[in-house]
Amino acid sequence: MTFDTAFDARARATAGRLIRTFGKSVTLRRVTRAFDTATGKTTDTVEDFAVKVSPPERFREALIDGTLVRAGDLKAHLPAEGLDIVPEPARDRILIDGRPWSLLRVDPVMSGEQTAFYTLHLRS
Repeated sequence: MTFDTAFDARARATAGRLIRTFGKSVTLRRVTRAFDTATGKTTDTVEDFAVKVSPPERFREALIDGTLVRAGDLKAHLPAEGLDIVPEPARDRILIDGRPWSLLRVDPVMSGEQTAFYTLHLRS
């Protein structure tokens, strides 16, 4: 049984609308690696998805511990509404102005029982 309110639906739609309106266009790059046992070779397949994220921002200085969060790390928010894939850490990259950033963490932010948006932790 799923329990969602009208408020939850509005909150998800609002998050998506704000990020699409005021966000930054970036590329979510998924790399899938496959091993061919016949040839012994590994091949990579790259898929790019055009998405919008909230303007990327640096973490607050109080959160920088040098291990989990380092100086220069960024965070951004990606709306779940209309997203073709769910981003995966260690597998996906985010290209911001052509520069690749590793996706360290993907934290869903829920509204009701559905994801409203994802908080992304990025490192160059």
